[in-house]
Amino acid sequence: MEARCIRMELTADQQREVQEIMAQMRCAKNFECSKSEFEVLGNAKDFGVEHYIECLEPESHRCKFALCFGSRDLCTCPLRIYASKNLKK
Repeated sequence: MEARCIRMELTADQQREVQEIMAQMRCAKNFECSKSEFEVLGNAKDFGVEHYIECLEPESHRCKFALCFGSRDLCTCPLRIYASKNLKK
């Protein structure tokens, strides 16, 4: 049996919100996450803080959106945070 990847379709409101976020930022990765319908994402975990998620990427310190806080590397990318908190990605 062949495995299939089921892609998530964004609602019109979600598409609008994503476009608004993208218009307000620059992305060194050329918005690869959005172009892949949020299938290509850096590994991260929502830990319950409203404006941050924890970055689990091994080279997170190289990212312009990385913020070291104690023993955690936090992600401050607005689009990645939106995907984590609103799309559960």
